[in-house]
Amino acid sequence: MKFVTIFTGIGGLDLGLVQAGHEVILQVERDDRCAALLRKRFPKASLTREVSDVKELPAETEILASSLNWPEQADNQSNDQVVGEHLRLPASCAAAVTDHSHIFRLLAVRPISWVLLELPVTLLRWVTASTPGREKIFTFAHPVRSTTHQSSQIWS
Repeated sequence: MKFVTIFTGIGGLDLGLVQAGHEVILQVERDDRCAALLRKRFPKASLTREVSDVKELPAETEILASSLNWPEQADNQSNDQVVGEHLRLPASCAAAVTDHSHIFRLLAVRPISWVLLELPVTLLRWVTASTPGREKIFTFAHPVRSTTHQSSQIWS
């Protein structure tokens, strides 16, 4: 199947999908270091730097995959403070929500049967902060922390 990734990062989702036999046709990534790595590792894929520049998904797209970035919760921030953010998002979260809206904009223009979303633990915690029994949700979740620089060493 042919796929597109949005907020591609260093291409972790792409690598897994390619190893599973799928073909990447378009990647969207604004970070300069990530984009340079993507050009090297996925030379046949088209690379667009801004998701707002993508007006519609290519006609041959069968899978849309995306990592949903979310700001890390401050270590000293309690869950009560997170619940309060549902009504008024901090600027960093509001920017992330704006980025995420592009996924749904693109799907509205060209519906795709398969959508793969990678949700960070911080986003799951924020969304479920007021959900009863939420502790059970995170018994299987293990946060992975790394920087682009550290992660890109894997590809060297």
